[in-house]
Amino acid sequence: MREISLISAKTKRTTTNALRNMGRMDLVNLDPQAQPLDEFLNPIPSELNQFNSQDLRLIGSDHRVVNCNWKAVADVFP
Repeated sequence: MREISLISAKTKRTTTNALRNMGRMDLVNLDPQAQPLDEFLNPIPSELNQFNSQDLRLIGSDHRVVNCNWKAVADVFP
């Protein structure tokens, strides 16, 4: 785990936050009281390692516009 300094938009002050690299993602924890990410997600990170996320590539995507209340879609596709 590393640390990163961020500037708060509200207070304009610098805060030190935990930075964790997981595969191709950099995850920043904004809560200084939170438990370490590895502990929170245990055992998921070790199980995901078998998929070699560095080699994964997006092979397709889909985008749909649904003319309805977002809650109706959220209820159907949880």
